[in-house]
Amino acid sequence: MFAKLRLNKAVSFLIGNFFWLVGFALFVWQIYYVSDGQRNMLLAGLSQHFMLPFVYIGTKLLVFSKAEVIRSNAVIILAYLSMLVTFSAGLLYSLIKHMGNRERREGLELEKH
Repeated sequence: MFAKLRLNKAVSFLIGNFFWLVGFALFVWQIYYVSDGQRNMLLAGLSQHFMLPFVYIGTKLLVFSKAEVIRSNAVIILAYLSMLVTFSAGLLYSLIKHMGNRERREGLELEKH
């Protein structure tokens, strides 16, 4: 979504990942630093729902690691990390594609002269 804005690709990446960072920070804070009785269930729930599409990947990563016990918090953290890897790969692909297009345009301009 932010990649389609007419902003620098790196700025779009930072804006998009700002929400990732906020969600991840909320999750870590609510799950690891707030006691069960003091936990805000809305914040804890929203921080986990943000990355639900990546839970499958997080689960598969734990299964491949041959973990004896799969903990839900580990799945959520791996899901967040796989989301970051996916976003980073998208940025890298976009930058490489942009550089290739620029080189082709420069090559066409040289051929015209």
